[in-house]
Amino acid sequence: MTRVLDAALSVPWAIHAPALTSILDIIARHEVDPAALAAWKQHMIPPDSPESLATRRADRMVGSHAVMLRDGVAVVPVIGPIVRYAGMFTDISGGTALARLATDFQAALDNPEVKSILLEIDSPGGEANGIAEFAAQVRAAAARKPVTAYVGGMGASAAYWIAASAGEIVVSSTAMLGSIGTVAAMTDTRERDAKAGVRQYEFVSSQSPLKRPDPATDAGRAAMQSLVDRLSAEFVTAVAAYRGVSAEAVLADFGQGGLLVGADAVAAGMADRLGSLESTLASLAGKPVAGSSGKGALRRPVTAHQQGAIMSDTSTSEARQDSPAPIVTASTLSQTHPAVFAEIKAAGAAAERSRILAIQAQALPGHDSLVARCIEDGTEPGAAAQMILAAEKAKGPRQLAALAAEAQAQPKLEVAVAEDPKPVADAPAVDPAAPLEDRAKAVWAKDSALRAEFSGDFNRFLALAKAEGLDRVVAR
Repeated sequence: MTRVLDAALSVPWAIHAPALTSILDIIARHEVDPAALAAWKQHMIPPDSPESLATRRADRMVGSHAVMLRDGVAVVPVIGPIVRYAGMFTDISGGTALARLATDFQAALDNPEVKSILLEIDSPGGEANGIAEFAAQVRAAAARKPVTAYVGGMGASAAYWIAASAGEIVVSSTAMLGSIGTVAAMTDTRERDAKAGVRQYEFVSSQSPLKRPDPATDAGRAAMQSLVDRLSAEFVTAVAAYRGVSAEAVLADFGQGGLLVGADAVAAGMADRLGSLESTLASLAGKPVAGSSGKGALRRPVTAHQQGAIMSDTSTSEARQDSPAPIVTASTLSQTHPAVFAEIKAAGAAAERSRILAIQAQALPGHDSLVARCIEDGTEPGAAAQMILAAEKAKGPRQLAALAAEAQAQPKLEVAVAEDPKPVADAPAVDPAAPLEDRAKAVWAKDSALRAEFSGDFNRFLALAKAEGLDRVVAR
């Protein structure tokens, strides 16, 4: 059992914190026998837990481990804790192995009978290893077949990473989404081992000082924190890209590491609509659900502040969730919800001001017309900065050519230079520790040839010395 615990502690996790605590506790305290496994699975998914419910049977897809096929829709389950490979841990947790999940998903994608794919998700998340690759596989599949994620219970952490990569996320009214972030756990048994008379000696190569960070030290904790933060940044960036929002929006609106329920998740932009598993399956199969249009009643609103109005109009029954959604226009919104409309308008104005100020901050002399065009046509600040830099680079050769032509047109000045220039007698000595400008003045005062070379223009000499180095300018 110690080996299983060590394996669990050796990898970073993208998982809802209580689930990880429960996993580690059960591994540490129980033997792996049928009764313990049954108790663990009962603990993770109790009989009365809210989860997705299918009202019709489906057939297992040939050539898959767990995919069910119904009316041309392949239902790929992502249930329980997620780990990279199948083995004792999946037996303990009753969870999902990414290795099997990836092959099952690919089998559904390659099966000519499958017209669309539904990821049925009810998971607290799991091991971070492999999640990014599978999410990328899901997103790439959209070019071949529609992929929808349905969350009936929990879509937390790594499970939400997977859900976000689908083309659409449908959730039940009691689904819980979020827990975006990464966690790494370590167990320090040194005091216990010392009392038991156990001593462990470890030799780490001197070339690898960070190979074994010690969590008991500030440096060790900082090293582990840096690793966890870096993985979390990848998580946030991926979710932002998949959901079509900024990383800042994910950090601010997607639960801040916590969970959002049903309509709240839709309001925040974490999911696209409410619905039942059956209505989602019917929609993907092209079959209308009796008494509804097959579309979710609650869809992503413009702002999270509309949440109260939405919840008041949304029944907890799945039939009500499947009623047609009214078309909302700016005109109707201004009449039915003037406060919300005013808030959206103010937010839009603030965003536009921020965009204009950001573009103006990137401006360079000589590019006023380009800056004005970027402001007028709605160009984002990042793209505007690239355009301005490109224009500045293109301007450089033209300026050099113009300066060269101007120099050719100017009459040549004959400067008399002494055959054997003598330094000025009372010129100050050059102090190598003095500031650059002071040293330049001392050199300028001592060297008449240098003054002749620059036609008596000290400022031009100083500018070149700052750009290329004083010693280099004097020596050439």
